[in-house]
Amino acid sequence: MDKKVEIRDYIIETIKSSEDKGKKLPSENEIANKFDVSRHSVRQIYNELEKMGRLYSVQGLGRFSSNKDIAIELAMNSKSFTDKMKENNISLVTKIICADVVKSKNKKLEILFKDKEVFKLARLRIIEGEKAAIHYSYLSTDKFPNIREEAKTITSITKYYRDKDLNVKYNDKSLLEIEFPTVEDLEILNCNSLVPLLVYQGTLYDENMELVEYTKTKYRSDIFKYYISNK
Repeated sequence: MDKKVEIRDYIIETIKSSEDKGKKLPSENEIANKFDVSRHSVRQIYNELEKMGRLYSVQGLGRFSSNKDIAIELAMNSKSFTDKMKENNISLVTKIICADVVKSKNKKLEILFKDKEVFKLARLRIIEGEKAAIHYSYLSTDKFPNIREEAKTITSITKYYRDKDLNVKYNDKSLLEIEFPTVEDLEILNCNSLVPLLVYQGTLYDENMELVEYTKTKYRSDIFKYYISNK
């Protein structure tokens, strides 16, 4: 096995085995002696893991694990994300960061909404004080003619549908993939460029199987655990 990979795996396992977030990790000297490598090699590995959000350093004190201690349910059903956080006593603040008609061409939106005008609503989710996720909702202005005025107060899109007596459900096929943050993501989430984002995409339909919403959510992978539930 490559020595670098072996050392990286050792550090990651040490982080995973930490019962609490913030456990102090072995020093560069300790790991260098254990694996018979230079401190410089260990420092490079530590720096890479820090950029990935797996640990953090404190000047003069050392490096500490960023082990996740809160589990967040991913949005794989029609239950409100806001309601999920309340049910689990998790602090949530939602900020609307974009509410406007989509002006640039987007192939996926063109396929889904045909030639209809599309409105983009983006919300920043701040969980337990951490900028954790960006929720994008794309809606047709034909179906929601007052969305321009109403969007300013929509922090829960599920509640918005309930208030309109609109029953929606997810398509059976949704997509979950991993992406690295864009420049815009970095500015919004204040994370490092090497922190992978879990990206969920899905479509919602009404009782007549007409498209209601295309949703895309980007979750930071470095601060929380995530679990999937279809209930």
